[in-house]
Amino acid sequence: MMPSAFRVSPSIVARTKKRNQKNNDKIECFIVPFHHRGHAHWILSLASDAKLLYTGAGDNTIKIWNKRSRELLMTIEGHGSWVWSLTLDLDFLYSAGGDGYINIWKKDDWKLVNSIFAGNERILAMSVDERQLYCGGDRGILKIWDKRTGTLLHEIQAHQKRVWSLDVDNQHLYSASEDSTVKVWDKRSGDLIQVLESHHGKVLNLKVDDACIYAVTDEGYLLSWLKHSWEPRFSVNASDSMINAIAIDEHHVYLGSKAGEVIACDKNSGEIQQVLVQVGSRVWDLLVDEFSDDDGMPLLWIATRDRRVLQCSLNDFTVKEIISSPLYAVWTIVADKNHFYSSSEDGIIRAWDVSTFQLQKRYQGHQDEVWGLTVTKEYLFSASNDGTVIQWDKFSGLPIHQFKHQEIDPLWSLVGNDHVVVSGSGTGRIDVWDVETKELIISKKVHEGKIWSLVMENDLLYSASLDGTIKIMELETLNIQKLLRVTGHRMWSLYVDDSYIYGGSSDHLIHVWDKSTGEHVKSLKGHDARVQSLAQDARYLYSGSSDRTICAWDKKTGKLVKKWEAHSASVLSMMSFNDLLVSASDDKTIKIWDSVNDFALIGIMLSEFGIRCDDSLLDQEKKNYEILLDSAWDVLLRITDFSFMRDQEMLEVDLAMLNYDHPYLVIWNRKLLERKKQLFTRIKNADKGCGTLLERLNV
Repeated sequence: MMPSAFRVSPSIVARTKKRNQKNNDKIECFIVPFHHRGHAHWILSLASDAKLLYTGAGDNTIKIWNKRSRELLMTIEGHGSWVWSLTLDLDFLYSAGGDGYINIWKKDDWKLVNSIFAGNERILAMSVDERQLYCGGDRGILKIWDKRTGTLLHEIQAHQKRVWSLDVDNQHLYSASEDSTVKVWDKRSGDLIQVLESHHGKVLNLKVDDACIYAVTDEGYLLSWLKHSWEPRFSVNASDSMINAIAIDEHHVYLGSKAGEVIACDKNSGEIQQVLVQVGSRVWDLLVDEFSDDDGMPLLWIATRDRRVLQCSLNDFTVKEIISSPLYAVWTIVADKNHFYSSSEDGIIRAWDVSTFQLQKRYQGHQDEVWGLTVTKEYLFSASNDGTVIQWDKFSGLPIHQFKHQEIDPLWSLVGNDHVVVSGSGTGRIDVWDVETKELIISKKVHEGKIWSLVMENDLLYSASLDGTIKIMELETLNIQKLLRVTGHRMWSLYVDDSYIYGGSSDHLIHVWDKSTGEHVKSLKGHDARVQSLAQDARYLYSGSSDRTICAWDKKTGKLVKKWEAHSASVLSMMSFNDLLVSASDDKTIKIWDSVNDFALIGIMLSEFGIRCDDSLLDQEKKNYEILLDSAWDVLLRITDFSFMRDQEMLEVDLAMLNYDHPYLVIWNRKLLERKKQLFTRIKNADKGCGTLLERLNV
């Protein structure tokens, strides 16, 4: 199977040089180290056996890597949402997803042999033993299944809040929950044996060995209890940040924090012995690999929020980056007359020229990813996971003021004008700030879940939350005027026009309410996953989904006009202007669509670099490469699917290199060049950042 990290072999290099010399071509073949093609979203879960490393991520995929060569062997797609947990036995790989399914894959051929629907919730935790499969998720319910038959044996309302972690030994099942408890269960009967309380916050992860239980909390504590007597052993404040990853070996407990620390603690006392590495991004999972490295010592695998996997030798604590993906998912896009602005998970806001689509400016000041953006005549405002709202001077790119509530919560949505700015938090709180005085006008908890979207219209504020409601409030008092609800489902997106209120839901529908009466008018069905973004122009309502598609709906009739696969990951944000539709995605791209010409793709931009794309140049027969244009190059050909490379006859490699230190393999195809030779007459000298000077290509 062809690995995604395509490496040009010495024979191809020699053959290419020989051919170029024969044809008097004035181009050389440059080979530059190339990173493996990693995940497009956060890496959430790890598993390992003797030869292979398995990674599950927020791009809904599982990737299988050769641990020795570091090559990607396979990408498995089978979940409709994030892959939160992975575990193995001798014959099977088990994956638990945010779509409520547990998938079981046969290890010899990686075919799906069973898919268990565990409930209408995210399955966040999973464990297996020789006979049974255990899972828990958002609703605090534990389910125990017969591993071979898929029969549900026990269903237990185990916790008051979501279950984040499970572990199992010979007799017991252990569960860790946001309700600040660890619970011990008889794994055969499902009976509750013991409740262990955390006095230091929510319990986010746990591990057990033969004698003890170890757990970590959102307040940065490492806790431990003795088995059987259930007596507490120690409680150590190991980090100033949330700890959500834990692994153990014979002598140490390893902790991974939201701040990016990986910490080694003494297993007997809990005392910090060493900070192994500061990875600069949230650590989602840790795995002690019992299958040793070349030196005979075990390894610690580290999965991070910025889509990297690091390998730490537990012999000398050296750290290597094994998997990386240097570009960033694009969360939000907004526009004014001259620019549109994008926010991403690296915490940087970028301004793009609306006519050339080239990157103009960066706004840097947040300490975490930016989810909310709003732009006014004078200012740009941004809301971040770091709990702050920053007011920017649009023209200089400099921050003017930072709004910060005394209760620091992640901020997920933002709306405003030149007088007030309003933010929605992860705890359901809305804050209204006065732009001129910088004072907090009002702060109020109005939802029981994350506020994912806000719309402000005159004196009214509309909010959509993951608690399944849309609320309409007076802006001055935040008193609720109307309550719209979709029972049992989350509200992910919101749009309001003159007549209707539109809500995108986790039930894959767009719900439509009459704006004046609040009456539910209809539901629009076109997607196969949650509807995460909504936009509108004079003719169409647009919906973007986690199923990677965009739907265009006739506003008058409500009929579906067109549905197309727009991105390779969730469509997180959209906007419409100048007969163009712009969409932003987890796949790290912003795409521009022509709404007049059957929604033809007319531009692609990466999250960091403005790149122009002429859709007429796309090879329609093979959709595994794209023609990309930018200011540094006349033409780039980016390979997006390496599977077609199995046919070596069709591919002639002239050049493989990195552009701007980002992992884009640039490959020229002679057949494509011949078809488009009038466009491929030369290549400009490369930017100095590439470290390579390209001479004229004679076609």
